[in-house]
Amino acid sequence: MAFYCYILRCSDGSFYTGHTENLEHRIAQHQSGEIPCYTQTRRPVTLTWSQDFPPPVTNPYPQNARSKAGPASRNRP
Repeated sequence: MAFYCYILRCSDGSFYTGHTENLEHRIAQHQSGEIPCYTQTRRPVTLTWSQDFPPPVTNPYPQNARSKAGPASRNRP
């Protein structure tokens, strides 16, 4: 699933930046005031810019999440 960064222009001329996995839904939330954030009192908003990116990388090896060279390993003979 894509990951989007976006910039909205608010009715007072200010800008808001955000990120989401569902751009259309998030813009609709901003327009309706559903999201209690900066844009809620600055509607309507206009999408000025957006860019899709690959999804954020998660650790593909969770079993190796803990370092094997940490402080505890220094006390071993």
